Order: sequence, then structure tokens, then C-alpha cells
Amino acid sequence: MKIKLVGLMVSGLLAASSMAMAQGQTGEQPAAQAAEQLGLKEVTGRVIDVKEDHLILDINGVATPFYVHHETMLQGKRTKVDQPIHHQLKKDFKAGDNVTVSYELRKDRNHAMSINKR
Repeated sequence: MKIKLVGLMVSGLLAASSMAMAQGQTGEQPAAQAAEQLGLKEVTGRVIDVKEDHLILDINGVATPFYVHHETMLQGKRTKVDQPIHHQLKKDFKAGDNVTVSYELRKDRNHAMSINKR
């Protein structure tokens, strides 16, 4: 009886996945959609200034700060704990760079989870 039940469950899962594939739903999602599902927001803007612990970006004409911490990914790499964030920001970004930031809002601050040049 258990074998039949498991067999039915497996065949149901296979049928559902093949229907999704037939409809073009491969399970791959754009980065913005995946970030949104994790509770993150994503925005693109131009770097105005690099500060001690944050970048200030021009987002549609509004100067917006994005705070960086040691969990933030800069250019696909985690920030180094043994180096000040400011040095890492200055090395990777300068005024005028176009960047995409994935962030979350914590206590009325934009906390960057990843920052990448475009």
C-alpha cells in the first residue's frame, strides 16, 4: 500500500513538472523576481558619492543612501571582514558608476545586500 501511495505521489509530481515545462515555466526567474521573493527590492542608479559605510545613489533624481555591511556582496564577492568597508567601497565604486543594488529596508534604512556595476 505504501509503495502504491509513493508511486502515485511521484507520478503526480512528474505530471505537474512536465505541464509546467510545456507551458514554458522552467523554474528560472529573473534576478529581480528572485530577489523580490526573498523580501529584497532592487533598484538601479548612478553613484553620487562613496561614504564611510554607505553609497549615495541618484535614483530618479533623488539622492538615496544604501548602507553596506559585512554581509553585503560587492561585485559578486562578500566584503572582507578584516578590511574597513570604506576601503572596499572606494576600490570598487566611484562617482558616476551605474550600479544595481538589491536591498532590504531595516529600521528606516536601505541595507544593501548586493551592489554590482552595470
